[in-house]
Amino acid sequence: MKIKNSKLITIYSLLITLYLSLFTCSVFAESSAGLVKNANKLYENKKYDDALMEYNKALTKSPNSAIINFDIGAAQYKKGD
Repeated sequence: MKIKNSKLITIYSLLITLYLSLFTCSVFAESSAGLVKNANKLYENKKYDDALMEYNKALTKSPNSAIINFDIGAAQYKKGD
């Protein structure tokens, strides 16, 4: 009986850890997406310096994002950098 309880506790612990990991990843992704959305609005309004600041914040949260890097390049091009 102790072995069954021990296995159940281990399984529950793993499931809880997995759930929390997935939840953390989704929150992380949403915050990066929100920053990009704000930056895109700034870009559309030709506020390139402000857009670059938001894109760079998003890049710190998702450093390997090709889309964010592309958006930074587009904003720098429009700005004349």
